[in-house]
Amino acid sequence: PDQLAGLADAGVNVVVARLGLRLLPEAHRTFAGTPLELRCRVKLRARGTQVFFEHWLLRRSDGAPLARGDVTCLCIDSASFRIVPAPPVVRERLEL
Repeated sequence: PDQLAGLADAGVNVVVARLGLRLLPEAHRTFAGTPLELRCRVKLRARGTQVFFEHWLLRRSDGAPLARGDVTCLCIDSASFRIVPAPPVVRERLEL
């Protein structure tokens, strides 16, 4: 939240543009109490204007994917309301 406030002070707002979640078939064969693992990956898309977060929920015993979630964020210039590339501070923070 502090970093988002700093971006807003610099004239860039970050918004969630798309959010998706899919429960995969193997999830129906997985029971409560089963050890799970969450893997996340972030990357820039669309000439650096989209910050894309990919999440996978896996069964720890065999790595079977149970669910996938995706979040796409955009950086918006607060003066022009146009989509802008992710500022360097965002790229650095996310190690992109």
